[in-house]
Amino acid sequence: MRNNLFPKNYDPVLEEAKLIINLDYLVLNLGSDHKLVSSFFNGLSSEAAAKKLIAATLFKDRETVLAMFDKSPEEILALDDPFVKHFATNWDLLEKLRDQQREVINTENVTFGLTGTNSLQNVWNHHFSRCKQNFENK
Repeated sequence: MRNNLFPKNYDPVLEEAKLIINLDYLVLNLGSDHKLVSSFFNGLSSEAAAKKLIAATLFKDRETVLAMFDKSPEEILALDDPFVKHFATNWDLLEKLRDQQREVINTENVTFGLTGTNSLQNVWNHHFSRCKQNFENK
């Protein structure tokens, strides 16, 4: 497990791009005024926030990540790392959001079981076809 925790082919440019996408997704779903968003952004753009987070995190090299296995949970929580601080500070709120996510997934699973279709996929397909028609009509 230890060897799989940090990729051997770590690409910092790709990881930064993925973080920017995830930060944008966070804003899209929660809004720019949400506590979870503001704790990462502090008024910065997704790109600037990603650069700042990456510069400050301890989790950007294999040796540091593997050294975490030798630390107690208390030692990890005491680290001066933006991601650790974020999760430690917002754990209860994150757990509430995870519960909501599980509820949505369970509802989708029930819908699929009853109808044989994924209602979110149907909504997406309908929306996409309308957008495509609007685009083609212009």
